[in-house]
Amino acid sequence: KYLEQVFACSRVGKAGAMQLQLDAVMLQAVLLKLPFVGRGTESKKLLRNSIGSSAFSRLLRSAVAKTQRILQLVGMDAADVIKHFKTCWEDGRVEDMMKILMLKGGCAA
Repeated sequence: KYLEQVFACSRVGKAGAMQLQLDAVMLQAVLLKLPFVGRGTESKKLLRNSIGSSAFSRLLRSAVAKTQRILQLVGMDAADVIKHFKTCWEDGRVEDMMKILMLKGGCAA
């Protein structure tokens, strides 16, 4: 959902892409603490070792890492986006590259 909101923006510059990356890291930190909210110390220890908690953490870290790689593309010059696209977004399609370029203001729809 975070990337959907980023792509809904009309234009994002280099500084904006950097700020969005920082925001993604802060959001990840908050979401990783979410399973422990309102729990006592003993419950927190048990939850940290639970399978569900570790699966949630892995999924979240993976999603944020992908988001950061895509936001790195947004912060690059258009020529560098084309050069590094497949490295940063392995399963990205041509349409995805066009979204990034449009977000940068680098091409028309």
